[in-house]
Amino acid sequence: THTPSTTASAPTAPGSALSRRGLLAGAAAAGAAVPVLGAGAFSPAAAALPTVTPVWSEKVRRSFGIAVQPQMQKKTYGAVKVWPKYAADLGVSWIRGRYSPGLSNNDDLIAQCRALGLKWVMTLIPEDWSMSQTELRRSLAHVRDHAADLCIAIEGMNEPNHNRDGSRVRSDWAAVSVAYQKTIWDFVKSTPSMRNVSVISPSLQMGGDPYADFVALRDAGVANYIDYAGMHSYPAGLKPDSKVDTRLEYVRKTWGAVPTWVSETGYQNAMNAPLSGPRPVPTDVAATYGPRSVLDYFTRGCKSARYELLGEPDPRNSEPEASYGLIHCPTNDPSSWTVKPEFYTMKSFVTGLKDTAASYTPAPVALQVTAPSTVKWLVTGKSDGTTTLYAYLNASIWDIKDRRRLTVNPVDVVVVDRLGARTVKVGADVVSVALR
Repeated sequence: THTPSTTASAPTAPGSALSRRGLLAGAAAAGAAVPVLGAGAFSPAAAALPTVTPVWSEKVRRSFGIAVQPQMQKKTYGAVKVWPKYAADLGVSWIRGRYSPGLSNNDDLIAQCRALGLKWVMTLIPEDWSMSQTELRRSLAHVRDHAADLCIAIEGMNEPNHNRDGSRVRSDWAAVSVAYQKTIWDFVKSTPSMRNVSVISPSLQMGGDPYADFVALRDAGVANYIDYAGMHSYPAGLKPDSKVDTRLEYVRKTWGAVPTWVSETGYQNAMNAPLSGPRPVPTDVAATYGPRSVLDYFTRGCKSARYELLGEPDPRNSEPEASYGLIHCPTNDPSSWTVKPEFYTMKSFVTGLKDTAASYTPAPVALQVTAPSTVKWLVTGKSDGTTTLYAYLNASIWDIKDRRRLTVNPVDVVVVDRLGARTVKVGADVVSVALR
């Protein structure tokens, strides 16, 4: 059963479940209106519907990208003339991954992105601490000279608080990470052709939710050299907003009111993986959670990237790291690849948000939504005048401990627009309702 929410006079009223710190800080940092998000009931005056100002649908689309690993040349990502086409087909406007001037496929990827209209959130620093400051400046100069038109952001060192081999992290990791960060910041901010490039902080490895590591970067001065806080936030098989607000609060408390770019999030599908470690979900569960993840982050003022585009060969379906991809890759040969259900779901969702206008400010619409407080919704508008309500029941559909599906019964949501009332069944999947 669901308990009806208290009445709010507007969707961004304090009683709304998601109109909290993430919305306010994100809107302030982005310099834009808070996205119109509703939670639960929303009552009009006696004789007139309240008005809601939609968010431009293209802003939602542009907030979402796909993570890739082009430096993995000997694995599936070696097929650099193939996989970028999947990213473009997905409907995203940007990829997030390593820019490596010394690798033979780097020029091919530049050409592919340019031809397909894909922008690039770039990482530059290897995770083994081998890059010198001189080498970093050389890589930055290569971006300037060869890919400044593609680059929309440069992210600091990836997970500097964690070694993949389990060895102890160097004691000065925060200071060295911030030294790299300052070099990136100084170069980008002094380069006219990169004036629109954002600088993202190092994204921490979040195993154990290490608040102390945010403090360490703060004490090393990271906030002086960022436009966005970088973050990795995996739900570990739970619903997409699991721990998100706690982690955003870490950023706010340590680095101030800076917007957050979640450069990795998502689900893995290795159903034969051990119970310990990253927890899998079936591919159809990931497909349900995918669009919700985009909306959960967007309404908190965040950009987000799904990790990742390609999987790796894993015949036993037991390796989590091989199973995050939206594309199932039995071999490195692209002819063997198949897309997972989440790819199709995300393609439909993302391409449905696309608008061809260069910019657009939607006009307010008359709208009343009556629903339980567990229903979340967002109103978007396009330059052709169409307005859409996206709604979903913010419920888990997978038991990570017993590895079984959970039954989620749809609820009735009453949508009243200028032409009258409709009752819509809303469950765990995002549904879209065309407003009239």
